[in-house]
Amino acid sequence: MVPALLSILFGFFRGSDPVPVAAEPLPHAWEASESPLPLIPKPKHASLDFGKPVEVTNLFIFPVGRVRYWDLFKETVARRFVVTPPAKGAKPLSVDGGVSKLTMRPGGYTIKISGKRVSVLGEEDEGLRNGMYRLGRLVFAKGGKLWLPTGSMEDEPSVDFRGVQLFVGPEARHFQRRLWDRVLLPLGLNNVVLQCERTAWASTPIGASMEPMAKEELAGLFNDYRKRGIEPIPLIQSFGHMEWFFAGGKRLDLAVNQSEPYTIDPRKPGTKVALNALWDEAIALLQPKSVHFGCDEVDMNGMKPHDPALTTRLWQAQLPMLGEIAKRHGVKMMIWGDEALAPGEAPDATSGDDKENARLRRAAIPSGTIIADWHYKADPGPELFYPTLQLWRREGFTPIASTWYLPDNVRAFSLAATFEHAGTLQTTWAGYSSSEAAMVQNPEQFAAFVLSADYAWSGRDELPADLGYDPAAIFREMYYGAPAPVKGVSGASLTWDHDTQVAQVGPFRFRVGTPLTSATDNVLLLNKPATVHRALFAIDCLTVGKEGEPVAEILLTLSNGKRVTKTLKYGVDVRASGDRRMLPGSERSGGRSAVSLGLPESFKLMSITIRPLTSQVEAHVRGITLL
Repeated sequence: MVPALLSILFGFFRGSDPVPVAAEPLPHAWEASESPLPLIPKPKHASLDFGKPVEVTNLFIFPVGRVRYWDLFKETVARRFVVTPPAKGAKPLSVDGGVSKLTMRPGGYTIKISGKRVSVLGEEDEGLRNGMYRLGRLVFAKGGKLWLPTGSMEDEPSVDFRGVQLFVGPEARHFQRRLWDRVLLPLGLNNVVLQCERTAWASTPIGASMEPMAKEELAGLFNDYRKRGIEPIPLIQSFGHMEWFFAGGKRLDLAVNQSEPYTIDPRKPGTKVALNALWDEAIALLQPKSVHFGCDEVDMNGMKPHDPALTTRLWQAQLPMLGEIAKRHGVKMMIWGDEALAPGEAPDATSGDDKENARLRRAAIPSGTIIADWHYKADPGPELFYPTLQLWRREGFTPIASTWYLPDNVRAFSLAATFEHAGTLQTTWAGYSSSEAAMVQNPEQFAAFVLSADYAWSGRDELPADLGYDPAAIFREMYYGAPAPVKGVSGASLTWDHDTQVAQVGPFRFRVGTPLTSATDNVLLLNKPATVHRALFAIDCLTVGKEGEPVAEILLTLSNGKRVTKTLKYGVDVRASGDRRMLPGSERSGGRSAVSLGLPESFKLMSITIRPLTSQVEAHVRGITLL
């Protein structure tokens, strides 16, 4: 609480016009939500009683020894709540569990919770990990304490292969560790395809302008995945989409069209030499069990006029050669499937020209190849996608339903995969370098991971609008969410309007009323310096702005004359109230963002300034809370 503030006179100044401001006590200004999280993925069977919970005192006993992966439970809880030491006289919770033969799909688990005991059993290691993540997401706050619902849950995935496709890059390792630890593993995803041609390969050098990932970092990233029980699949474009291979005018003699280098020419002897050297290096470094050669849209550029028969002849030369590479290294082969599908054989992504050329191309693919069957049509009907999965399986291949970010596409194709016993792969096309910055620029693609994980695991058939949760909000909570106190922290609310109401934005509370706008400078002066640890601002924007555009600036002036400054960027910190896309930099609910600024403990707050940075997007400050 900030009791000293309540006796201090505040005033806002717009230019030279003073606006009186009141400071009122605000109980529970910062407190964890008491609403249990939605069950994502939706479990197959759950009988949970949140009305008769068991207290989680942070004191546990392990009658048969510490349970493997128990740290995953503790980490999951600590990411959501400020966990305190057990109180004196706290009752311990007995915990047991382990790997067991549950006759479930790999990754399945059971959870049983009674008044004194928690038991988690998993089908293989993957199942025990999934059970621990789920247990951590079941914990909820109420009355200043943490609780688990009593009851039981039995859950298993609907399909075995539940993956995502990501790129690599200089920032990929740090970013992807956080992405998987905080979001994708707790949601039950278990495979990754890493598009990694933009690596500093010795056999195939590329320019620094392409931001190549260092080989040792790529190897480290693969090991990071294996430590998490995931076997990554390297993807290196090895037919079309070869701009990376020819960049800077390199190796143009191997292009089908040297004036528009895009497709490598298998008729030239140097092609086999170059690709063998590249894949020998990659496989020796990464030790994968499967490799993805790309092979999508091979004649999209540099092959005009369009000649389906020529493309087929090139395909018939290239695919067996790639198959030889996979066979020589003892790895499974994976490719995209569009070039071997004709119009009418799938809803879209049918680059095979006609049924005869598509048939000939499928015949050239080594039997048993994994087909990443990508189709991005947004249609609510899963039956639209049945024929393509059936065709691939009928001809001796292993199809993986590969979706993009449109919710209806994710739902329908995932349901088709469940029905056809295929896997799922959520693709991302968010630039060539994997990083948090790329995620921020493409929030809808990463929010789709939540939908993909839910539909692929659960097999649920509700339309996206009927799921009862916002996937963007769930993703943001999991990736960016900070621990909130279980026992509420009180503060002071600054109000300049007599007609206010209490509003919740994430774990923060405000008194909101008529907004202060950023059309002009607003300056709040304190008659006396005040000790404040954190300043919170409830903000929205009047109009939609450009992603990353600076909108306003908040300046906190301290007693030593220095300032704490925060530049508010559209799409990072704030959005218009009707713009529902994810925000990485702020908590958000009810169309408002909660912007938080921490203050050094050794100095006191003197004034707050809110300054416009553009006339195109007006930021509205609805409330200010000081902790």
